[in-house]
Amino acid sequence: MAEPGKVGLISSIAVLARTGLSRATLNNYIKMGMIPRPIVKKPDDPSIKAKQIGYFQDSVWGTIEKIKLYKKEGRSMKEIGSLLSLKTNRSSGELFPEVPENDAETSKDKGYAVYGQGEIREKTTSLVSFSVLVADLQESVRICAELPPEEYFSLIHQIWKCMEGSVKKYYGTHGKHTGEGMVYYFLKNRDPNYLMNAILCALELRESMKKLSNEWKISKGWFNDLFMNIGINEGEEYFGTIPPASPTIGLTAFGDSVNYAGRLSDIGCYGSIWTTKNLMSRLSEEERKKIRYGIRRKQEDREILIENVFSRVMDLVPPDSPKSSKFTHISTLPVTEVLNFR
Repeated sequence: MAEPGKVGLISSIAVLARTGLSRATLNNYIKMGMIPRPIVKKPDDPSIKAKQIGYFQDSVWGTIEKIKLYKKEGRSMKEIGSLLSLKTNRSSGELFPEVPENDAETSKDKGYAVYGQGEIREKTTSLVSFSVLVADLQESVRICAELPPEEYFSLIHQIWKCMEGSVKKYYGTHGKHTGEGMVYYFLKNRDPNYLMNAILCALELRESMKKLSNEWKISKGWFNDLFMNIGINEGEEYFGTIPPASPTIGLTAFGDSVNYAGRLSDIGCYGSIWTTKNLMSRLSEEERKKIRYGIRRKQEDREILIENVFSRVMDLVPPDSPKSSKFTHISTLPVTEVLNFR
């Protein structure tokens, strides 16, 4: 989305918040010539107190999505730079001006990111109880290969739009993470039902994706189904905010909880939702009774669902599977598949 009053221009703040990139990563992309240098000027939005920020052309969305896809394919940064073939100024140094503390005021606080009852101060961390949801589009590399670039990026934008309503409904907050996938945090400080909120949000997202998949197949005239595989985890970790002046604060957790959720989304297929025994155990008995969950087992030629049980990750992924190495560090983690809400 372009900045108000500047058709085709997007602020660096919006780019960082929307894409989940860190300021350092975006700077590196610019210095490597992958993304053209921004126009640095006074903010158009009067609520932004920084003296100067960078503005990009709206084509930056497509470029960043391409970079993510190339990285997911295992390409080196040098190779990605060659593929993009951008001729930009590659001067060194900080490309975006830092926001001085005395200019970082928001409408409520000075140097604070406010979420519900709690606060996270700029350049500090806070210990937060939370649940985290990581969603990943199944076979995104194949879908990207099959679609023209403009159609693929249109699809990604539709998926983001499809998810935003449900995340907001359940008090989710967009998160920043170095891995792939869309990350959302549900904070205890913001709503005491943060664990159940993450599960309900995941179930609603799955239904929204089914609708979007049908609409896309009709409009595109193809037979591919779209699936968003989801992993959910809980934890208590230190959080920070990046960037501090963003209108949509992106939180970053400094621990393994989000990484585990990402691995759980990798286990999933055909839109499945996976979570940990720890999270389910922290729900009340009444809440657990409202959720249908369990493990699918094969018996001869049939698949049988055993409800209200868990399985170690190592017992779900065959050791000869190409993906088995991705789950080494969570091989003994007890998990279960969330099926529906009773």
